[in-house]
Amino acid sequence: MIIWINGAFGSGKSTVSNALKDKMSKSKIYDPEIIGSFINQLTPKYKRKSDFQDYPAWRKWNARLLLLFSKVYSGVIIVPMSLYQEDYFNEIVGELQYRRIDVYHFILDVEDEIVIKRLKNRNDETLAWGISKLSQCQDFFKRRPKTEKIAYSKSSVDDAVNKILANIASK
Repeated sequence: MIIWINGAFGSGKSTVSNALKDKMSKSKIYDPEIIGSFINQLTPKYKRKSDFQDYPAWRKWNARLLLLFSKVYSGVIIVPMSLYQEDYFNEIVGELQYRRIDVYHFILDVEDEIVIKRLKNRNDETLAWGISKLSQCQDFFKRRPKTEKIAYSKSSVDDAVNKILANIASK
């Protein structure tokens, strides 16, 4: 089983994913950004894309690795990653579902002002990046089913984790 935690940059995906991992006895976190960093290291600077999700290889490698890991690992794989382009979402999550892998997709639904505040509190280089992608993220998330959305602006990490677990248990 794969639990994909989606949301805008700064929405709390890593925090919720780590708390979810702590609550689930047999689970691991899979970080797709590692593949993106690897691709960027191999790509000459003048050919690098501003978003490694734009590399077809990034999408294919992550789909393949998640497929492989889901077949050899009997626990739950938790993926904290913003996917906000329909085609890219379908290339990874859709491919896994097509291959009959149980993928539960959740979006941390957080208001823009709170996302921006959280990005500012990080005090790193992600502020401009996160803000530049915010409207694209929110547009994609609006088109997703309500059942995938976890209200996370004013709730605690434990509340979000419990909502995710309850949603999975009900299916």
